[in-house]
Amino acid sequence: MHNNAALSPTSTPAYAGGGAQGRHIVLWFALGVALLATVGRPAVRRTQEARVLETAREMLGTNLRGWLIPHINGQIRLNKPPLAYWLGAASFKLFGVSEQSGRIPFAIAGWLTVAVTFRAAKWLFNARAAWFAAAALASSYLFFRHMQLAETDALAALFVTAATYLLWKASSPGHKRGSILYFHLGSAAIALAALSKGPPALFPVLFLVALAMISRRWDILWRWIESGAPLTLLLIGLPWLVYALGRPEGSVFAKELDTAVSGGSHNRWFIVYFPLLLLTTAPWTVFVVFAVFHAVGNWKVNWRMRGLLLWCASIFLPLCVAGNKQVHYLLPLIPPLMVLVGGYIDEALHIAIKDRLSVNLWRSLLGALAVTMLAAIAAIIVPWKMVHHIRAMDVAITIALMLLVAIVVFLHRRVGLKIAIATFAVGCTALWPMIVGVWTPSLNLTDTRTLAAEFKSRFGDAHYVFIGDNAYLPLCFALRQQMPVATTSQQLPIDRNLVVLRQIDEHAKQPPPPLDLPSRFSRESDIGANDQWFEVYRSKLEIGPIEQH
Repeated sequence: MHNNAALSPTSTPAYAGGGAQGRHIVLWFALGVALLATVGRPAVRRTQEARVLETAREMLGTNLRGWLIPHINGQIRLNKPPLAYWLGAASFKLFGVSEQSGRIPFAIAGWLTVAVTFRAAKWLFNARAAWFAAAALASSYLFFRHMQLAETDALAALFVTAATYLLWKASSPGHKRGSILYFHLGSAAIALAALSKGPPALFPVLFLVALAMISRRWDILWRWIESGAPLTLLLIGLPWLVYALGRPEGSVFAKELDTAVSGGSHNRWFIVYFPLLLLTTAPWTVFVVFAVFHAVGNWKVNWRMRGLLLWCASIFLPLCVAGNKQVHYLLPLIPPLMVLVGGYIDEALHIAIKDRLSVNLWRSLLGALAVTMLAAIAAIIVPWKMVHHIRAMDVAITIALMLLVAIVVFLHRRVGLKIAIATFAVGCTALWPMIVGVWTPSLNLTDTRTLAAEFKSRFGDAHYVFIGDNAYLPLCFALRQQMPVATTSQQLPIDRNLVVLRQIDEHAKQPPPPLDLPSRFSRESDIGANDQWFEVYRSKLEIGPIEQH
């Protein structure tokens, strides 16, 4: 990696110990087990995830049109492309409808993202840098958490990472022989990114343009076009889009694009992304900061650093310009940042004497250990604030995190930085299934599974209708049924099995007035827990459903 402007992609320094490749594969499969270990344990709470799972569930039993034009809660769902829904529905058909089966494709996407990150870092640097890059990615908290959720961001992160790596590799002078294949594979990944989430598909294209401009090699763009790869992009990504836009409901795409640009309810200044990046990359935050500064300092003399910084900028700058800003939008940015971290660690470990780079590496590890200690303290304080007592699980998490810190410090003193950092990465990854899959969900006092069980025990197989502005989609999925929305009492169907729900805002200054429903409804006791409550009204009719005219 050393600062050599003439170093070409084909002359990357080699690093591989005996049996290293086999150990990497074993660790990668172990990561897959860790991602899947507790994937079904948390109940669905996020509306973003409920949209994917409920839309996928409602695809089951429909014809081809039902898969091409998705529905959610009885309404057409064209706000997002359908790939996430297709994968969720396919998993439901294979394994049955559950949180676990719906999340499996997205956990696999996270698993594959780590593999692509490893391959990119190995191509750019060497096997040791690749291992640290992949390990840092897998052991970053927010990446691990979101790769266990059935949301479009997991797919976007995978396909954006794969597309950027493949296009970069195809455009390198040393890979002209296989560049056509890489261009086509990269373009296919762009199309899949478009079918996953839409706008993130632009990130790899922006990278390719920026690479051509900075390197003054405009032939890169011509080689991409000449290879026929844009045709692959269109053949995969365009058919569904043309079909959907041809429907009357296709105008929703323009509305969704306007929301992405204007921000809607998530419109914030771009500066908010800087503290969010610190959270997103934890506990590797200090490593990322030093790695980025190191890359900026080597911009002129190291093509790898230039390319990686362009990769990061092609994602980060468009996110800053877009009005809609949310933390999970940063997920495609984490892989290139961790490749920078892997290269930074590898170069610092190559240095025999203590210079500024190796000292900064030690400072980076100290910062990661400090973040881990803060997490250990939070494991005691947060439950005390939320559930008002400290549980055995909280103490166990605190002890495990502190023990990891102690082991890493001990190994640094006895063996050195390389083993200490590697142990830290493996330890964090081993702890995440317990922390993300078991401990964090235990802090959520509102559990949609518990709510669904309460509704079923009281009302059996009732038909539910929300009255108000929208439905609470996590409850729809938990009850495994559509729950239509009525804005007025006149829209309520006449049905003896009808139960009407109104979501209560616990943070409102004043409670809303009781609903003025027809006399055929009786007020039942509210159902809910913590911050999620529902007013409940039940039909008093003793007849079956009556057709309304």
